[in-house]
Amino acid sequence: MRKVFGKEMSTIFLSFLMVITPFNTAYVFGNFIQQPKVFVQSFMETVEVEGKKFELQCLGKVTQYSNGTKLVEGSVTIENISKQIPRLRINLTKLVTQEELQAITEVEQNHVKSSRQVPAFSESYPGNLQKYRWDNNAIWFVRAPGNYTIFVKYDHDDNYETYYPGMWNLPWDIAPGEYGNEKLHTHMAVSDVYDWKTGARSEEEIMRKYVMGTKLGVSIIGAGLVALITWQLGSSTLGIILSLVVSALVALFNWLLEVLGISNKSQWIEDVVQAEQGDGFFWSWGFRTKSVDAWIYDPLLPYIGSGLDPRVLQGYSQFLSQYHRIAVGFYEVREFYRTWGSQRDASPETWNVELWYDVSVPAGIFADYGSLSK
Repeated sequence: MRKVFGKEMSTIFLSFLMVITPFNTAYVFGNFIQQPKVFVQSFMETVEVEGKKFELQCLGKVTQYSNGTKLVEGSVTIENISKQIPRLRINLTKLVTQEELQAITEVEQNHVKSSRQVPAFSESYPGNLQKYRWDNNAIWFVRAPGNYTIFVKYDHDDNYETYYPGMWNLPWDIAPGEYGNEKLHTHMAVSDVYDWKTGARSEEEIMRKYVMGTKLGVSIIGAGLVALITWQLGSSTLGIILSLVVSALVALFNWLLEVLGISNKSQWIEDVVQAEQGDGFFWSWGFRTKSVDAWIYDPLLPYIGSGLDPRVLQGYSQFLSQYHRIAVGFYEVREFYRTWGSQRDASPETWNVELWYDVSVPAGIFADYGSLSK
């Protein structure tokens, strides 16, 4: 059950204005109404992965500016995943313009779009399907609304002649750099879009298919971290992490649609994600590690980092080399962006994945590689 604990601050402040002097009221009120309105929300969800239940602690914040723009920020924290992974947190940020909100409102009111609608004959263009290159001028796209024989609902990867032609029910992707492109292009199968829209399968089940064991899943948490977790903790632990990442992504995305006023998610899927053949597309990019912090906690050492005397670091190195293994804690932050279907060029969702994890490494690396100062 979602519980709102924030209040619209303007209500409280307007009550205060009633008791201040008339000379100050007009000035204070004139300045106050220009300030953004902030709404805060929290809710809890429980998911089960590999027979174990995990609590998703969800926190959301919406800042509404006087020009109609909304800044949507949300986070999901999951704790006590395992002994080696104490915490995982997923953050979502999206800046939604007034124009984008207006477009959402119009679709909600009219529902004029449909994945099955056919454009008027006069709207189609003559000849073959028109194509152009997108994403670093590398990937061929077909242009809407299509020609006289093929309706193209929105511009998307050319899956008629170039990429997996006619394989509407096949999930596939184009990895960054595969053709000189910068984005990860993900094609959703007809059956998955249909089940998502109708609720025939859970959203988590569908989205796990596009994250776990895929280029997207590896890109989200990073190839290096995937290898480290698999080596240190096993592939089953990696599966749990990715499954929880999916649950957090789904929870935050559903909350995003809710705060944007999209009451009918099935209609949104049909209007935005579903392409003309019943399949769908989304694009992800900008995968990068924003920061990595590490600390040695067994044996416990003081601060190790920039500005420390090299002689002190040398002493630490000699001390650690006497141990067989040492325990190291890590905190890593990864980031990426995403847009969907017909909203390919809208303001993207910004996702941050924060992961706390512990690993055990041979202490002999400090003897092999010299000192911590190197």
